[in-house]
Amino acid sequence: MNERRFRRGLIGLAITVVILTSIAYIFPQSARGATPTISYASPSNGATFVDVIPGEGVNWTVNVTDSDGNLQRVRLLSNSSGSWQVFYDSGDLGGVSYHNASGINPDWTGSWKTYYWRVACYDGTWTNYTYSFTTEYVFGQPHCIALNDDKALTTSVLYKNTTGDYYLWITQDTDDDILVKTSSLGTDFMTKSSIKACDG
Repeated sequence: MNERRFRRGLIGLAITVVILTSIAYIFPQSARGATPTISYASPSNGATFVDVIPGEGVNWTVNVTDSDGNLQRVRLLSNSSGSWQVFYDSGDLGGVSYHNASGINPDWTGSWKTYYWRVACYDGTWTNYTYSFTTEYVFGQPHCIALNDDKALTTSVLYKNTTGDYYLWITQDTDDDILVKTSSLGTDFMTKSSIKACDG
């Protein structure tokens, strides 16, 4: 009777050891096979009206995680020129669990334009995540100008668009009309009734 119990105990112990050994072996193997994932990416996929910093581009941020801690490199690519070009390269990371990076892409300056960008992660093999976003409408930036008060001008704002044209928006006390004059040279902005209201 005792011998039978002893054998059952040995069999139970052997089964327990096999199960624990399998668990200890399987979980690290599955973790080592984990691919890098993106925990945060901005601009996000499908985003619209993304802010453009005039003359600078669009801010980007990416956070990459790798559960098995062997992330070796992260590259960001954009196809704004028609083919995929690297605009950020982390260099050799040496095998880490995460990598965060941010910056400005100077090629993303279009008005209401859709851009595609890719996060490429290397941990022995490359894993790619592709995103698209659409920028906001980009208008000219207001500039400070001086006008002659004798002309009864109440409001004036100078704009310059991406093609280099200047715009002067003016309102007058007498009729509150908004008058607009364009010039590629930025001079002789606005005239009304043959009276020059502003000299550039």
